[in-house]
Amino acid sequence: MTFDSWKESVPEAITADSLWKMKAYRLALFASDACWRDVKNIVQKRTMRSLADQLYRSVGVGECKHSRR
Repeated sequence: MTFDSWKESVPEAITADSLWKMKAYRLALFASDACWRDVKNIVQKRTMRSLADQLYRSVGVGECKHSRR
C-alpha cells in the first residue's frame, strides 16, 4: 500500500474534515492504517502478541499524547 493509493480509499467523512488539510494528520492516519494491517498479521501468532501490542501502541493509535496535559 502506498500513501497515494491509501488516500484514494479514505472515506469522504474523513477527507471532508478540515483536519484533512494538515499533512501531519494525513500521515498519522496512514501510519495507523499501515500499522493495523501489520498488527492483524502478527497477532495471529500467539508468541508475537506482545510485539503486536507494542507496535500498535507505538504509533499512538487511539490516544492523543497532548490530551494528557
